[in-house]
Amino acid sequence: MTVRGEVYRYNAEAFFQINPALLGPLIETALGDASGASALDLYSGVGLFTLPLARQFQRVTAVEANAMAVGFARRNLQDAGLTNARVIAAGVAEWFRGAPAREVEFVLLDPPRAGAESAVIKGILDLHPQRISYVSCDPATLARDLRKLIGGGYRVEFIVGFDLFPQTHHVETVVRLTA
Repeated sequence: MTVRGEVYRYNAEAFFQINPALLGPLIETALGDASGASALDLYSGVGLFTLPLARQFQRVTAVEANAMAVGFARRNLQDAGLTNARVIAAGVAEWFRGAPAREVEFVLLDPPRAGAESAVIKGILDLHPQRISYVSCDPATLARDLRKLIGGGYRVEFIVGFDLFPQTHHVETVVRLTA
């Protein structure tokens, strides 16, 4: 599939958003004009956000637990000729427990319906990124996690909903937060 000029390879064992018509606007809203030295893509899947992040940041670290998705993400980056991003095969909470402190300006997270684990929210808060972009498919877990991020000193810049699943009650939401 091609989205915003990026080619993504994946299969049924690796999650990928299913509404191609809205993927470009979803990416544009989640990333905006964010750029700089370093970004972190959590729950990165096959690299839907990793590839455009690698075009806007000098260094990108993507973290994904699904081994199949990790393989596709690495291949997608290689096919795009992007060498400034690395994909780590690990659960996000597990990675935060073992990850050394680092400077990160921008964090994007797109967790599963259960939302981000408490250890992940704590890890993000410990990093103190200037901006966070949270992509969510569940309003309840999004509200729970936003409460923690706001309590940690972030403020909501904007919230945008995307109807990726027409004629269902599901909505994909992008929330941008700033320190």
